[in-house]
Amino acid sequence: MGRLILIPRPQNGESLKSYLLRLSMANHYDSISWIYELSNLKRNSTYLLSPHKSDLNHLSDLVGIPCNKLWKLTFENEFNDYLSKDYYTQLIYRSGIINKHSKVCPICITGDKYEQKIWDIKINLACNKHKILLINKCSKCHNLIL
Repeated sequence: MGRLILIPRPQNGESLKSYLLRLSMANHYDSISWIYELSNLKRNSTYLLSPHKSDLNHLSDLVGIPCNKLWKLTFENEFNDYLSKDYYTQLIYRSGIINKHSKVCPICITGDKYEQKIWDIKINLACNKHKILLINKCSKCHNLIL
């Protein structure tokens, strides 16, 4: 498999779905679906982020970034491997941590142009840097941020 022509570097603390979106925009794809297809990832896998159900090898080949660096864009490293096989940890991955819709800090996203993975945690409602509420809808069209 070949590599993409334009490969932005993952940012410290960036989420995997944010990185995939930036990859698709940098390479002028009409939608993020192309990146999902090229990397053999299912869209919901970037929301669930279960280390035993996702394979980042194709994405690693596509962008030339080692899998261990790509996994840092998920919460996989925050849990011990033996716990990730546990029923309760899987439940946390499926329902306790990750939102299906993005939340963003309107100030951070304007400057940094990427989503922090910490914003994906359901109970996180505010930006720790700016001390304001995260938003999940566009302020102009009021659609949910995907």
